[in-house]
Amino acid sequence: MNKDRDGVAASGTWCYLRPIHSSDAAKTFEWRNSDRASSLGGAPTDAESQIHWIATRPESELNFIICLTTDDIPVGMISITDIDQHHRTAQTSRFLIGEEKRVAGFPVAIEAMYLCYEKIFLEWKMRKVWGFVASSNWRMVKWQTSLGMKKEGVQEQQLIVGGQVVDAVLLGLTRERYLEYVQNRLLTMIQLMKSKR
Repeated sequence: MNKDRDGVAASGTWCYLRPIHSSDAAKTFEWRNSDRASSLGGAPTDAESQIHWIATRPESELNFIICLTTDDIPVGMISITDIDQHHRTAQTSRFLIGEEKRVAGFPVAIEAMYLCYEKIFLEWKMRKVWGFVASSNWRMVKWQTSLGMKKEGVQEQQLIVGGQVVDAVLLGLTRERYLEYVQNRLLTMIQLMKSKR
């Protein structure tokens, strides 16, 4: 097994999730400062600040690198944050496919979300996943709702992204909805994309 797979958190057909390491700083710094990540906000100013960010993550969150199962190449990142054991909720955030061309036509993004949901709902038995997306990042809002999250509300003028004040779109997914509808939907989407290869 490749040393990069040590401590793998979840593994699927197309990708696996492993913890982020300080050695990922240069690559994730590049991803976070790309044009397609501009809607995320809060990009590090240099690789050193990215190393510091990685080293100072609190225990209430897990930050993963998305790697391809075929060759262990890192292609993106995703986090599970605000893990609340009392209310049994968690937030999915910082989702970014940094190597878009490499994964084009493959269901890597969908499977990465699926792996997070399986961990949150089946392994940890959480009640609900939630998150927020800048209203300016309408593609992500559309993508997340197409996968099964529900739009639960809007916090007006909540964020500053690219120097502009924008709303925060609140999204949520309950364990019941995941097990009854979303889980099968994601698996079907992954299978359909596989059959088209």
